[in-house]
Amino acid sequence: MRALQVTFVSALVFNLMLSSLSAQTLQQPSQVFSAYGINAQTDAVAVNLNQDEPPIASPSDLNSGGNDAACDSKALSKESCSGITVGGWTQLGYHTEGANGFGQGAINTYPNHFQVQQQWLYIGKDAVRGNGFDWGFRFDYVYGTDGQDVQSFGGLNWDNGWDQGGHYGHAIPQLYLEFAYDELNVKLGHFINNAGLESMPATANAFYSHTYAMANQPRTYTGVVADYAVTDSMSVVAGWVEGWNSGFSDAFTGSMFIGGVETHLTDVISLSYIATAGDAGVTDEVYSHTIVMGMPLNERLDYSLQTDLITSSLAGGANETLVGITQYLNYAVRDSMDLGVRFEWFENTTSGEQFYDLTVGAQSQIAPKLVVRPEVRWDFFHGVPRNDSATFGIDAVLSY
Repeated sequence: MRALQVTFVSALVFNLMLSSLSAQTLQQPSQVFSAYGINAQTDAVAVNLNQDEPPIASPSDLNSGGNDAACDSKALSKESCSGITVGGWTQLGYHTEGANGFGQGAINTYPNHFQVQQQWLYIGKDAVRGNGFDWGFRFDYVYGTDGQDVQSFGGLNWDNGWDQGGHYGHAIPQLYLEFAYDELNVKLGHFINNAGLESMPATANAFYSHTYAMANQPRTYTGVVADYAVTDSMSVVAGWVEGWNSGFSDAFTGSMFIGGVETHLTDVISLSYIATAGDAGVTDEVYSHTIVMGMPLNERLDYSLQTDLITSSLAGGANETLVGITQYLNYAVRDSMDLGVRFEWFENTTSGEQFYDLTVGAQSQIAPKLVVRPEVRWDFFHGVPRNDSATFGIDAVLSY
């Protein structure tokens, strides 16, 4: 009942905002949970698990991968004549500490410091579907204050021990082979979770800060996932992964099914459902799903809705349920600037702890490969030993 009430209130708030706009034509899972009092052990919309490096959500014409560049075997960020692409981005950020002293949400936790959030480099080759057999690969490396947040735990100490100075760290968030045959794509190895409106790559997100839902979902998987294009407007996803955020050798012996569907309900309304079920590696049994719907409201205004559910059985036989609803409005002021609003409700229904965030921000493309994103964020809590808080954040993302 509470979820329905929050959904109704959220819809009412966004309808009022929409009316106003129309008038103007406008760390690892255990660290995250413990920091926010949740008693658990444990993303144009980027919704495809096989989408490795989704573009910055807005402005939509900034492609940090450079995949549409001409064939050039010597230039970074351009596709070579062999089909291999080398590129990356540098994200610099700053955010205030807020009323609780630790920054924004559950990922930006190094306040009052100008910092390198992500120094991200990649090399890869896409496996192209639709014309017989093709193959590809991907290797990603990241350093920065976000490095610790995309590391894997368990097994051969993968990259979990590559921390530096308490706040910075190194990680290898992706390392996989990819195969395509006609309409089938198969990814084998270690890869990023892109099931929601947000993902760890800075180029995947409309805002600088992150939601509670994204912080409590897996960051990466290791396993094998197949994506089959049933029609031009529908794909089905199915595979096996060794739990959440694990490396190639999982010390927690996780084993999970992952699957879902991505489709267009109409020419303009997209919908995706991605779920995981099984042993997540940290808890005994977990079921989670992320549902995303996106639609344009007019030629400048877009609306997106994401819902998340995580149910888990903890040590000692206890059960826990986390649920969240996140809504986005994005208004294209001009080709090089967007304004955005994000409102999230996230709750641990077992303990009654509730988390809200309201974020207002802009994304400005001030140079062909440079985006700046200032934002103001308000966090509200119910049943959580935290003070309501307001923070300011700003980042710059230079792609190459």
